[in-house]
Amino acid sequence: MRKSIKRNLAYDDQKDLYYVTMHYGMRLDGSRDRCVRTFRRLDDAEDALAEFLRLRALKRTRHGGEVVLGDWLEVWLRDFICPNREATTVHGYENIIRLHLVPSLGALKLPELTPALFQRYYAELLDKGLSHNTVRKHHVLLHTALEAAVRQGLLRENVTRLVTPPTRELPSHRYYDPAQLRELFARCAGTEIEPAVKLAGYLGLRRSEICGLKWRSVDLAAKIVTVREVRTSVGGTAIEKRPKSYSSVRRLCYEGVSDLEALLTRLHADWERGRREHGAVYNPEGYVAVTEQGKPWNPNRLGTRVAAFVAENGLPPISLHGLRHSFASVANSRSVPMFTISKALGHSSTSITSEVYTHLFDETVQGVVSVVADAIGRRA
Repeated sequence: MRKSIKRNLAYDDQKDLYYVTMHYGMRLDGSRDRCVRTFRRLDDAEDALAEFLRLRALKRTRHGGEVVLGDWLEVWLRDFICPNREATTVHGYENIIRLHLVPSLGALKLPELTPALFQRYYAELLDKGLSHNTVRKHHVLLHTALEAAVRQGLLRENVTRLVTPPTRELPSHRYYDPAQLRELFARCAGTEIEPAVKLAGYLGLRRSEICGLKWRSVDLAAKIVTVREVRTSVGGTAIEKRPKSYSSVRRLCYEGVSDLEALLTRLHADWERGRREHGAVYNPEGYVAVTEQGKPWNPNRLGTRVAAFVAENGLPPISLHGLRHSFASVANSRSVPMFTISKALGHSSTSITSEVYTHLFDETVQGVVSVVADAIGRRA
């Protein structure tokens, strides 16, 4: 019986054959022009389909027909994005294309795309409840994809240049003050989320950095944590990789933070004891933050668990990432220079830190104004 594997590719388990359907458009008599090729191996079938789509996207179809947006986005994602971007970025683009762009605009030929079409598309997304910043991601994707189409000679101009995307919204972050952090730390002591909560609160680590932290990156003697790899989730599957920027690779000294010193020392002893009792199969990679079963956290699951713990204990709502914001908030309230905060957070520039934490640094500016006004008043 023939079953579809994906668009234009099917498999017959009785004949053990792969079928590739190649659509060339419509004949002059109104009938569909297509052919079906069979292959014994899946790799050969996928290669043939990929080559067909590539040629069709470059206007080498049998009748020279125009390329539709859905086909071009498929080629653009596979040939331009997949080889050059992180898996998380590719996954995000795939979702935008599959869930939104193809159903709404995928059947339109590239020359038929107009600024009004995209403007209306953005408005419809906003009406569905998508945020301004999310719709802007759609705009960036379309702009980039159509720029590539112009370079390939498929379009004369990129009409997204004439479209006005939604205005950017500044993110709103929840964060704890020192007293609230102390309360949370006390409540989670001895639980499986304690390492994640304290690494975020004391060191400002991202969720992916916490999930990817291993004992080989912790110097217990020098009291230094080195961030050099991350663990993130793509389509429900956890993957490990290097941080996305050079600035994210950093060394953080926790000497003098007695609570964190004691925690890491205890966790390391627990890991060594687990290795002695259960052998090399126990947490073989040496993750610092693990579940009660000694397994590495799925990043999404860890975030959900922390939020649930906060709610269960009647604490003000906050996410694991919100504890990273709390780290920045406490540092700022103690007049730590923005440059230093930026380096500790792993931002590539202070402009990013300033933009993300505008609500914090606005308060600092207000404090500076008060100091200057007070000095002028005393002199008068």
